Amino acid sequence: MQASPRSRKSGPRRASPRTGANGCSPGKEKPMPDLDGLQREFFRALLLPLRGSSRISTELAPSEEGHSPEFFQIADDIIKPGPSLTSAERLELYHRQYWFRILDSLAEDFPVLRRMAGDEMFWELVEAYLVERPSRSFTLRHLGEAFSDFIGGSPLLDETRSQWFGSVARIEYAFMECFESAESAIPGGDDLADAVIELQEHVKLLHLPVPA
Repeated sequence: MQASPRSRKSGPRRASPRTGANGCSPGKEKPMPDLDGLQREFFRALLLPLRGSSRISTELAPSEEGHSPEFFQIADDIIKPGPSLTSAERLELYHRQYWFRILDSLAEDFPVLRRMAGDEMFWELVEAYLVERPSRSFTLRHLGEAFSDFIGGSPLLDETRSQWFGSVARIEYAFMECFESAESAIPGGDDLADAVIELQEHVKLLHLPVPA
């Protein structure tokens, strides 16, 4: 039976991250970047790895490594500090919630792989995948699209586990594709003579290296 993801509300209270330098002279405001540039910088910060105390409320392995200089620089460039939070702390609120959501999403999409690999290996693969191949889609449905291919080439696994884990991941993603695929119209008897017979969109043919 799949273990339930740890509640986000049950973890210990997080410590504040190290304060980044503001970089502004007293009384002066930095020019605000254009909206497109602002959004790109914000998203670039969200894609940076989850670090420090933010990992406590996840299933990822603990790490004392703090945020990178890049994270603090982006925070100082696009976010103003508040009365009680620094620019980095305010950015971290969004960064943490983004990572919580995508971690939970992959756990929901690949429950069999998680049981097969075990929690420690599963989360190690998930984190490595999200860092190397971050989401580029507007929907979480596509988040695990390349997970099987990533597993197939991961240095974390030997050849046997790579083939089995990759095959299971491919099957689980195919189930999601089938569930959301449309059903094409079925040709009637009068149309069969001239109809081109094709598989329905919700039928997927998989070529797997092992009988998963």
